[in-house]
Amino acid sequence: MKENYLSLILILLISTRLIAQDEINVNNEVTNKIVLIESIINSNNEIDENAKLLNDNTPPLTNILPISAWQTQDFDITFYDSDAESGIQKAYYQVIEYDGIDWGANPYRGFLGDNFDSPSINSRWNIITGTWIQENGYLIQTDSSIHNTHISIYLNQELSNRYLYEFEVRILGGNKTNKRLGLYFFSSDSVSENRGNGYFIWFRLETNKLEFYKVINDNFTKTHEVSCTLNLNQWYNIKVIHDRITGKVWVYVNNVLKGTWIDTQPYSTGGKYISLRTGNCAAQFNQIKAYRSRYDNATYTIGVGNDITKDLRYESINDSTVAGKIKSIVQDNADNISNIATCDVYVDYTPPIPPSYVWDGIDYDLDTISTYPITTKWGQAQDPNSNINHYEVCLGRYPGDNCIINWTNVDLNNYFTFNPPNLTFDSIYYISVKTINNAGLSSITSSDGFVFINPFPIIIDFSASNILLPLSNATVRFFQLCQNVNSYIWDFGDGIGSFEPNPIHTYTAPGYYTVKLIGCNMQNQCDSLTKINFINVYDNVKIQNHDHQQLYIYPNPAQNIIYIQSSKPINEVMIINNLGQIVAHYSETGIIDINQLADGVYQIMIKTEDNIKVLPLIKIK
Repeated sequence: MKENYLSLILILLISTRLIAQDEINVNNEVTNKIVLIESIINSNNEIDENAKLLNDNTPPLTNILPISAWQTQDFDITFYDSDAESGIQKAYYQVIEYDGIDWGANPYRGFLGDNFDSPSINSRWNIITGTWIQENGYLIQTDSSIHNTHISIYLNQELSNRYLYEFEVRILGGNKTNKRLGLYFFSSDSVSENRGNGYFIWFRLETNKLEFYKVINDNFTKTHEVSCTLNLNQWYNIKVIHDRITGKVWVYVNNVLKGTWIDTQPYSTGGKYISLRTGNCAAQFNQIKAYRSRYDNATYTIGVGNDITKDLRYESINDSTVAGKIKSIVQDNADNISNIATCDVYVDYTPPIPPSYVWDGIDYDLDTISTYPITTKWGQAQDPNSNINHYEVCLGRYPGDNCIINWTNVDLNNYFTFNPPNLTFDSIYYISVKTINNAGLSSITSSDGFVFINPFPIIIDFSASNILLPLSNATVRFFQLCQNVNSYIWDFGDGIGSFEPNPIHTYTAPGYYTVKLIGCNMQNQCDSLTKINFINVYDNVKIQNHDHQQLYIYPNPAQNIIYIQSSKPINEVMIINNLGQIVAHYSETGIIDINQLADGVYQIMIKTEDNIKVLPLIKIK
């Protein structure tokens, strides 16, 4: 009779329509047929698990494509699911994270994970009634006298159509009868006695029943029950699947389906909390988890970062400890449950802590460097997550610049010796160190810079055989007084120049002449010196026309003071040393103080309104 009924349903399905479900391939005809058949068979909440459309007792398979060792940002994870018989009905995944003390998950992303390994109950749990403690890796409710103990935790259950809740439990017993425990899910309230609106399953020991409840305005009603036996002091793995769109609930014990129920008017919103409950018994709980549904054989992006919107919010506490795990489980159309596939994830999204210093030098920091090679030293970098992989060093014109020497891998050494190409004298250069961790993240630290100076600096100076001379004999020999110079460029101030080291030049007109000398070394680095109005050529013809002028200097030689006696008013007096340099300059005076002059022979040039006289002057002690 039942077989004929099922056959009729199959014929109707083929000739009518396909039923689409969220996150299920709408072209999977087998899946949709089974869903419709189940809805008909279970219209009175009666299930015969042996009446499946397909005789499939083989669990499906799932695995996760391996990923690289370290993740620094959002990354993709690919799930592979298969079932050769009835086909995949629904796939689920979970992301859990390790904060360095305990395993957990981001409830705002719809995940839950707690293995209760920390010394105390995580603050995310809210204890309402009962005596709840955490010890030896278990969550324990010790009070067997209370009929409604209550501990809840926030969980966003509206991000996927289905959620899979999993936990391990052992009932420890107690003196009272009617021992029971259960799970509230998709609850709207974490404080109320029966959690507002939502769903609830009970395991009753004395009656060996699994009971389904719906909670409306904090009042629950039993909607369905099936036979199910749990023994005292025995561990069980419980899985509960809830579809917020179709209203269907599945309950598995040790991966064996024990019962299903469909709420024809399901809650599709308001799922904010889950809650554990015991009644008249003590119990141990462990490894509580929540999975979200997903498409099968699909790729999902896993968020990484210190933000509430990310799946993995914590970094690995060291380079050998995973920061998270991604898990996968699938359910086939015959309601078989797969084993759980797991993928470990190492996370480091923080660049390494760079060295505290980078020296332009090996023993201490140098401000100037004049010789090759150039050696640098830096402090030790740190990275508590993925550890330091290697350093790279470069040389450039500003911090982080590598225009002179490109980034060079120096392994884990904290010193390096450069042999750079020719550097420009008196220019600033910076040594930079890049620290790279095992996750591939890097940080850059630079030195405070050094000036590359010439160990043999260019010094420019020159003199002349005479700087005051008559036009009739205006030939001057110039003498270079340079250091570290190999080539010379002279400019005599009259449009004529020379490349000779010590040139001879004749001026052809009276006047003051500015002389410039440019000197260059073998690296073609140059410097210059300009002496303004260095050469004075006067018209001696004019002077001879006024040679009747009476002009006297006394005493000569002199120690301190000299006197000038002239028949015409004096306009200007200059004293010139044997290098042609003006060492004293006076105006409109006949009394000259020469105390500041060194002992030696000088020339004194005296100008009147129409004449210039140059006389020798001897300074003595």
